[in-house]
Amino acid sequence: MARIISVLIGVVLMGLGVWAIVAWWGAILVMLRAVVAVLAVLLGLGIFIFGLSEMWAGEGERPPSAAPLAHGPGEPA
Repeated sequence: MARIISVLIGVVLMGLGVWAIVAWWGAILVMLRAVVAVLAVLLGLGIFIFGLSEMWAGEGERPPSAAPLAHGPGEPA
């Protein structure tokens, strides 16, 4: 009996969902545009912060110099 009730509730909710999508299509498009805009801003902010952190992390790194290292007193030349 519980299975039948859950199936019926599911069908009723799907029907209400389809009706709501059709009835409020203009509002749904506005909401989708807003979500895309907010996600674009957040993604851009995240990439910007990642780029800044990569630039800051790379400031201390220096390429190795081509000059030979001096040998210590006990090491052969």
